Amino acid sequence: MYDEEDDGQHASQRWTIRLSIDDFERLNLPPYQWTWLQLPGREPESVFFRGQTAPAQMRNTGGIHFSDDLYVLAGLVDNSGYSTGIREKYQAYLITEVTLQFGAQTLKPGAYGVGFIEGGKFVVLDLAANDIFRVPSQKDTEIKRPVPLQVTAAESGKYRLYAGREFVEFSRARR
Repeated sequence: MYDEEDDGQHASQRWTIRLSIDDFERLNLPPYQWTWLQLPGREPESVFFRGQTAPAQMRNTGGIHFSDDLYVLAGLVDNSGYSTGIREKYQAYLITEVTLQFGAQTLKPGAYGVGFIEGGKFVVLDLAANDIFRVPSQKDTEIKRPVPLQVTAAESGKYRLYAGREFVEFSRARR
């Protein structure tokens, strides 16, 4: 179901598809993977970073919905309006309602810019484009169908944030 706008065109809506564990296995989907559907109509939402807003690429989003109803969400952004120095580092937006652990680095709840940079590094930036930390990233040469961005469950309560074949592992920090 979706609303019609005053001009008679259908409005876009975000849909969350909930599947059972059996459905995940049957469809060969990783658990906790989110799929966003963008219906024709409105432009994707924008995000604020370094004094500007940029359109989010809603088709390239993913996240985790924890059992206590808290979220981690990530999405690629159109960073074409930013300087070259920022574009090199700021590729996606990360919003977390929980504290995350990236190796030895801790990330508190909030909104951040993130990206995979040369030298096999993943960088986290505050909203003013200042580096918070960098951690090593890895390359998954065995992934069958790399996509621009995805979040997958890994082993031992960890998750992976992928950009193509590059990924960084993280976990929810212990309380």
